[in-house]
Amino acid sequence: MKTYKLRKKAVKKVFVDTYNLSTNHSIAKFIEAYIDCEILAQKIIRFYKSEMNKLAPKTLYLPNIIKAVDYFKLNLSSSELAMLFSGGEGKRHQKTPRQLRNGYVHSKKEADALEILDNYEQYMTRMIQFKTLIKQYFV
Repeated sequence: MKTYKLRKKAVKKVFVDTYNLSTNHSIAKFIEAYIDCEILAQKIIRFYKSEMNKLAPKTLYLPNIIKAVDYFKLNLSSSELAMLFSGGEGKRHQKTPRQLRNGYVHSKKEADALEILDNYEQYMTRMIQFKTLIKQYFV
């Protein structure tokens, strides 16, 4: 019976909590910018793997992003890439855009939404820098 109540509460929470993306434009822009970065990272990994005659992985791994960026001689260090794409849970106030997007989109973590808003300019600057470098090189 206890398990039933816990499950009911967990499912009910999904229907009660909302993302409010229509009214919270900063979070919507953050998520959109991160998705663009992730798509671009996947593309350069595919380009790199293709030139190496290897299959591109389906999962986004930071070491593959670093190898691809190094191969194309893009001006981003591994630490800058880690500040964008490190996965896992991360520590509060030290999370990457990837960690925040995952926490907010997959679990509706309010603390992640607040961290996005508190550090919005810093995160957006990093993501815009990444997108701009990819665009300058490939377009």
